[in-house]
Amino acid sequence: MKNVHLPPDLQRVAPLLGVAVLAVAGLLLVTRVVGGGGGGINAAEVLQKGFTNEPRSAVLNLRFTGAFQASNGKSRRGTYTVVGPASDGPGAKDPGQADLKITDTSGGTPVTFRLISTGERGFVGYRGRFYRMSDRQFKSVFADGSSPDESFVEELGFDLQRWMTEPALAGTAKLDGVTNDRVTSKVDVIAMLTDLDVIGPGSDDAGANDKLFRDAAKDGEGQLLVGRPDGILRKADVTARVVARGEAATVNATFRFDLGLQDVNKPVKVKAPENALPPGRIKDIPRSVLGTSYADKLLGAKPGKRGRPRGDTREAGRSRKAYVNCVQQATDTAALEKCQALVP
Repeated sequence: MKNVHLPPDLQRVAPLLGVAVLAVAGLLLVTRVVGGGGGGINAAEVLQKGFTNEPRSAVLNLRFTGAFQASNGKSRRGTYTVVGPASDGPGAKDPGQADLKITDTSGGTPVTFRLISTGERGFVGYRGRFYRMSDRQFKSVFADGSSPDESFVEELGFDLQRWMTEPALAGTAKLDGVTNDRVTSKVDVIAMLTDLDVIGPGSDDAGANDKLFRDAAKDGEGQLLVGRPDGILRKADVTARVVARGEAATVNATFRFDLGLQDVNKPVKVKAPENALPPGRIKDIPRSVLGTSYADKLLGAKPGKRGRPRGDTREAGRSRKAYVNCVQQATDTAALEKCQALVP
């Protein structure tokens, strides 16, 4: 779904004992496949198909969950979901149709809003009211900014293949009326948390989080379902567990990433909401509901806002990826010093 600009920021930060419960942002490209299997198809081939074959439409169910339980009795849980149909537009750069319901519970009190595109107009919904976007707002939220070579998963912004280690075929599973090859794997927890900006150069508290998570005990597992008839990824479940021992307490953290696609390549028809209020009324929606990225796109940048602008998370993600790759490939101090030029 290259022409539907799916939520690129998806960022919520809910602190507990100085670490992020949930931080999801960035666009990191799918770059490699590991693992294999015996005769016929193997895990590498299945993964490659799943991350390159492009659905023209689907009902998206994307969920990020972060849960913390501390030894001092404190706990916290945050969930961010994006649910709804989306489809390609008729042209290479035309916005597609979408009706996405976005819900965030990381702040304690759930907040929900909707982003709607008919392909020609955009709308945002909040508390039963709908607001029509101006042409500028519509293009800012929904206009396609992806590379023609990017897959649907790349547009979502997660290098799931880099997270998965020692993948193996584990039979088949039926989903949405389709037979799927099932791939299971262990998880590179550091790679996953880096992609999610919990740690690494894109995180909000990189110094403290990096040491805490890198020194922690950690493990995880993943499962992907890839359709046999079309090679399209229909489901991904990845879970990472971390036991971090900080100065104040020991924290048991669980991060879970769930992605599901249903009704793949079935027609999507999104109608414009009736009685939508004019674009000028979008200011009635609290910035805190929309989150940083969409608040800036729909309401404009907050006056006097400090810090690194979120702006185009696609470019920020690419910059972070270049930095991480540079550090991973560095063989001496001189090479590491050159990597500093790539810090976002």
